[in-house]
Amino acid sequence: MKIMETLDVEIKSLDEKLKNNKTSSKEVHLLQSMPGIGNYAAQVIQSEIGDIGRFPSPKKLCKILVQGAQVAVCYPNKLQKFYYKLSRKKSRSKAIIAVARKMLTIQWHMLKNKEPYIE
Repeated sequence: MKIMETLDVEIKSLDEKLKNNKTSSKEVHLLQSMPGIGNYAAQVIQSEIGDIGRFPSPKKLCKILVQGAQVAVCYPNKLQKFYYKLSRKKSRSKAIIAVARKMLTIQWHMLKNKEPYIE
């Protein structure tokens, strides 16, 4: 029981450090401009991606964004509209995958061109 409490305290401490990280890269700030991508997700995505130049296309990164896609469709934006349009024709899981892929394609271009997300 004490181990779990200790781990919970450590996790909360690390989460707080991530929230207060003032040394975030330009890429992290660019990623945060997209709905569904907060500080933590942006830092995780950036740490996983590293140098965007390593990837020849956005297709290689699609798996990372499924969770972000699930968050993004909870808020009114173009991604949510895209999700609802697809979910009428396909299953919800396929629609989420399509949103994640769309988000990834947008993010790949954001990082490649050094431009923020514009709704």
